[in-house]
Amino acid sequence: MSEKPDDKILGLFASRKAILTILSSQFDGLVKDKTNYNLPIELTQEINLKMRKIKLLTS
Repeated sequence: MSEKPDDKILGLFASRKAILTILSSQFDGLVKDKTNYNLPIELTQEINLKMRKIKLLTS
């Protein structure tokens, strides 16, 4: 049996969501450990903004 086009599209979305979930968990760790990295406040704010966007995309 071959995949239907809809199955391929769903597979792409599933992989994209998996990648975004992995990225968001990486960002979560970075933000939580920001004292260890001595990140500037601007960078921390930028990371937080990107995190919100990623979480919206994965929800």
